[in-house]
Amino acid sequence: MARHIASGQVVLTQFRPKSVATEVAQLRWRHYLVYWSATVASQITGSDPRNFVEMGVCDGLTAWFASHARQRSKCGGEFFLYDAWEEMRPDLLTASEGRSAGSYSYLNIENTQKNLSLCGTDSFVFNKGYVPESFAQSRNPECIAWIHIDLNSSMPTIASLDYFWDRLLPGGLVLLDDFAWPGYQETRIEVENWCKVRDLDILQFPTG
Repeated sequence: MARHIASGQVVLTQFRPKSVATEVAQLRWRHYLVYWSATVASQITGSDPRNFVEMGVCDGLTAWFASHARQRSKCGGEFFLYDAWEEMRPDLLTASEGRSAGSYSYLNIENTQKNLSLCGTDSFVFNKGYVPESFAQSRNPECIAWIHIDLNSSMPTIASLDYFWDRLLPGGLVLLDDFAWPGYQETRIEVENWCKVRDLDILQFPTG
């Protein structure tokens, strides 16, 4: 990843241009957990297809690391990516999340596709649209080994869990990016309540 950033082959619009390398390096523990969880899910879910899902893709940075874990584990199946690649809509945010309205307007699906084209042999399915309404038009997997949710809003996060949970293979893992970040308390509360109803446990990492 570092050499692709340095050469300009990978463009990460979510960071300031002069500090991209530094900011990516500061996320090394986050990306270690992405790679680790994707590797474990690949190994313990059994036979193919071991599809992956990411909700909230941005420039493809997290998917990059998960994709390399998939390839190292020789996973069959595909990697399904969901994002609006447009600004966040107010009607999908609660009152406490309203500050995020209009965020990510700079995203471009073509840039993400270009970045991830450098990942090698992985098979990506790009589903463009706002979650959860986009599910009706997307090509969605029937069985999933690994799910990463990074939607920065509680309602789409819970809608994603509702939609995909029963498709998760035995031993599959769900990684929640926003669960313990300051400013996303509503997501934490909603996810905790969702898990409590289903008698599920959550392992919280220091990275959030």
